[in-house]
Amino acid sequence: MSSRLHVDGLASPHPIAPMLPSIFAGNAFLDGFLGALDEVAAPAMSVLDNLAAYVDPQLAPDDFVSWIASWLGVELDERWSSDRRRAVLRDYVELLATRGTPRSLVHQLELELDATVALDEPGGTVVSISAGTDAPGRGDAMVRITIAVDDPATVDVASVRTVVRRSLPAHLGLAITVVERPT
Repeated sequence: MSSRLHVDGLASPHPIAPMLPSIFAGNAFLDGFLGALDEVAAPAMSVLDNLAAYVDPQLAPDDFVSWIASWLGVELDERWSSDRRRAVLRDYVELLATRGTPRSLVHQLELELDATVALDEPGGTVVSISAGTDAPGRGDAMVRITIAVDDPATVDVASVRTVVRRSLPAHLGLAITVVERPT
């Protein structure tokens, strides 16, 4: 994060010296000391006065976009443009409401990979009423994901697998196929 500890020429919106009782007015030492405190406090007050802009992904400084992403557990690729990082973060807030659903996973992958994603998942639930036995039905529950991008060589399948595994139930298998997007 870039430093906001000192900003040349930034005046404090709330200087301390005028708030003191009049008996302290005109004291050169106190005026100088409080002026230095005002200079140190001004950037913090400026951030607090503009807090709404700092937490809006479209308005926040670039380093704050990364910070906001860390609050939400979003990993933004440093190679992405600032506009793309902001768009992914903005859309990720919507994804949080539907996290763990196929729709949300497809949306997340499309955002992060700039791809067209198709997901085929088995749906449904199987249970066994006898403890310690295998669940009835098919044992090959598999989620199949097809990712279509302009250049398949640019997709790190291991990273995609890590992202997808965070959203899938542990018992589901996973197959990822990366193909070239039709033109």
